[in-house]
Amino acid sequence: MATRLTGWAAIAFAEKNNCKLSKKADPTEPARDDVEIAEARRIAQIAPDLIYVDFDELPPTNVA
Repeated sequence: MATRLTGWAAIAFAEKNNCKLSKKADPTEPARDDVEIAEARRIAQIAPDLIYVDFDELPPTNVA
């Protein structure tokens, strides 16, 4: 079962785990699955709910 993080939590996860993010569609652009962290930060400043990352399980280094 996949877990979804959105907004700034998704960006922090992607930074820590070196992965790309996804972006939901908006009036100016379709949905995308190849968003780099720097671009995600710019988008999140305006609409953090557009940014997300899905993952199946946390890597062992991130287990609390």
